[in-house]
Amino acid sequence: MKKKLLLAFGVASLAGILTSCVCPVCKKDLAELKEIEKNYGVDSPRAEVEILKTSEAITLDGNLAEGAWAKAKPYTMALPVKQNNYLPKERASREREPFEPAEVKFVCTDDTLYIGVKLQDSDVLSCSTEEQMQDHLYLQADVVEVFLKSENAQKYWEIYGTPNDIKTTFHFPTRNGAKLDHGELDPLFDCKATVQGTLNNSDDKDIGWTIEMAFPKKMLEAYCGVPFNNEQKWTCLVARYNYNMANTHFHLSSVPKLPQGNYHLIEYYAAMKIVE
Repeated sequence: MKKKLLLAFGVASLAGILTSCVCPVCKKDLAELKEIEKNYGVDSPRAEVEILKTSEAITLDGNLAEGAWAKAKPYTMALPVKQNNYLPKERASREREPFEPAEVKFVCTDDTLYIGVKLQDSDVLSCSTEEQMQDHLYLQADVVEVFLKSENAQKYWEIYGTPNDIKTTFHFPTRNGAKLDHGELDPLFDCKATVQGTLNNSDDKDIGWTIEMAFPKKMLEAYCGVPFNNEQKWTCLVARYNYNMANTHFHLSSVPKLPQGNYHLIEYYAAMKIVE
C-alpha cells in the first residue's frame, strides 16, 4: 500500500513540475505533447483531401493554368507538430528562420491523378541531373515528395519531383520493408516545374516554384494491386524539403500536417476523396 502511495505521489509531483515549469523549452515540449494527444491519438480521424474530378484536359507545363485547378480546393502545407530533437540553442536558431508555406491542389481525370503545388521559396535550389534520376533527391536540394497508399494494400509509392524536372519513383513493399533496390524509374510518371526566380542563385531573392505532377492510375494500381477509387481508401502525403543557403538546415512541411517530422507515418496520411 505504501509503495502505491509513493508511486502516486511521484507521478503527481512530476505532473506538477511539468505544468508549473516556466522554462520556454519545457512549455513548448508540453504543448507539443498535448497537441499530439488531442489531434493524433489512437481514435483521431484521418485528415481528408478532395480530388476534383474533371473532363478538362490537363497540360503538364508547371503553370496550373486550367480552370480545373482554379476550382480545386487548396490545402496549405504545415510544419510538423514536433520536429527533430534539437538542443535548446540550435532550436532557438532554427525557429528564427522564416517558414515558407506551399499550397497543394488535387485534380483527376478518368485515367490520371494530378497534384499541383505552388511553393514560396526565396532560394530555389536543385543540383540534380538526369543521371541522378531515381536517386534519393531529398538529400540534395529542394524537392516535393508524394506518398500514395491504399489502406487495403501494404505496398505504397514514394515519388519525387524537383524544380528542374528530375524525378524518382520508389517502391515500398511495406513501411520499413524497402529493399536496397527501390525499382526502376517508372516511365509513366511525369512532372513539370516552373521557377519564379533564378535557379541556384543564392545572391538574389526568388518568389518560389510550381510543380505539376501526373500519376497515371494504371501505374498506381499496377504496383499496389488495387483500383484507384474511393472504395479502396487511397491515402496520401504531399511534402517538401525546403533548402535555403541562408538557413542552418532544411525545413520539412506537408499536407496533411504530421505529428512529427517523419514522412513514413502512414497512419497519418490523408484520406483521398474523389468529388465531381
